[in-house]
Amino acid sequence: MFTADDVDSGFEEGLLRVWWRAAARMDPKVVVAAPPEADTLVRVPGSVQVVLQVLSRSQLFGGVALRALMFDLKQVRRYLEDTGLREAARPAVGKLRCGW
Repeated sequence: MFTADDVDSGFEEGLLRVWWRAAARMDPKVVVAAPPEADTLVRVPGSVQVVLQVLSRSQLFGGVALRALMFDLKQVRRYLEDTGLREAARPAVGKLRCGW
């Protein structure tokens, strides 16, 4: 089970920043001490945890438990960084019909 302490300070914090910006654009209630454009997700006690909590209450991620959000973060990282995994997943994903 992942916690905020399991977020790495590079790629995963950067991805959280991207998700935070997207949530802030969609949901005016998404407010943290500084605007998402500010580079504020430095490793300070609780900063990642606060962002995870804000995201889990946003319209973009509404209803997603923090554990699920952390799992998704780790899965997105694996998909983007592991070429073999990505190549193996693409045919299966291509068969899905999302209706978007």
